[in-house]
Amino acid sequence: MVFETSDFQGCSQLEFTAQLGGGVGDCAWQHAQLFRQQTTDDDYPLDITITLKQQL
Repeated sequence: MVFETSDFQGCSQLEFTAQLGGGVGDCAWQHAQLFRQQTTDDDYPLDITITLKQQL
């Protein structure tokens, strides 16, 4: 999926944040992961590409 927007025109910085919570017991940190995969996987589930264009 590709998302394009000009809503950030004029901004000098972007900040991506995620607030994680929940989970129970000794493995609670595993429940709070955004993405989980095998350590042998070479495919990553999230790509963020930001292209900035200079305003003239």
